[in-house]
Amino acid sequence: MELAVIFGIVAVGAALVAIVMGMQVSGARAQASSAKGEIESVRSRLAALEAESKKASEALDAKRKESEELKEKLKDLKKRRHEEKESARLKQDIQTAREEIEREMEKKLQSAREDAEISKAHVKKLTAEVEQLKSRRQERAPAAEPRPEAPKVEIAAAPLVPRQATPEEVKRAEEAEKAAAQARRKVDEAHEEVKKARSRAETDRRVFLVQKAEVEVVKDKFRAIEAKANALVLEREELKKAVWLLEKELKSLRPTPDPKSLAEAKKAEAKPAEAPKAEDKPAPAAALAAEKPAEEAKA
Repeated sequence: MELAVIFGIVAVGAALVAIVMGMQVSGARAQASSAKGEIESVRSRLAALEAESKKASEALDAKRKESEELKEKLKDLKKRRHEEKESARLKQDIQTAREEIEREMEKKLQSAREDAEISKAHVKKLTAEVEQLKSRRQERAPAAEPRPEAPKVEIAAAPLVPRQATPEEVKRAEEAEKAAAQARRKVDEAHEEVKKARSRAETDRRVFLVQKAEVEVVKDKFRAIEAKANALVLEREELKKAVWLLEKELKSLRPTPDPKSLAEAKKAEAKPAEAPKAEDKPAPAAALAAEKPAEEAKA
């Protein structure tokens, strides 16, 4: 009788132990499944954030590449502008030299005109002297006395020959005329050069204005792209910070199981069939305990 009671108590204890272990294993499994679900959700959030960060980094790289291209274009435009400034400076020097040449030519032309005027005055003076000599000869010629008896002889008056200019004067007059013609030709050429220079200067000015407008447009585009790049950099930093905070939160949310419960969960997962066997054992023990009193009663 005592053995039957002992066997019954042992069977009940084993059943209780099996039930408690089953409850602990089911609780650990539920906790592990909930932790796994949370981990999976956090992982999906992290994957989405990583994808967004990757897209942002790709967009930032594209913007950086575009910014580098714009910087190269701006550098080329600055170089062209510097070359245009040098060209404008050279043109200004050429214009100054032309003006000096024109002034020198004007001086030479004025000198040639003065020489021509002097030559003309000298020629007029010589002509006046010749006319005076002619008039004096006519006045000094004596009147012929009438001789009725003598035959009249008509004497032709000797033609008055004007004084010829000296070779030096002729040479000087010819040189003055040649110098005046050459000066006029140079003045005409200078006027043509001035017109051409003015037209070229006007064309260069228009080209410079167009290029200046293009440079301003490129500068505005570069400023806008730089602002977008800065905004993308800030957004990327914020994404990195958010990822770091999520990782920190994930670490804090990860369960820290008790070593004993973890060992029990591992044992339960390794031997899932041991619990049903333990539950089946009390039935034979109870049968044996019931059979023994019956045998004793028969005896």
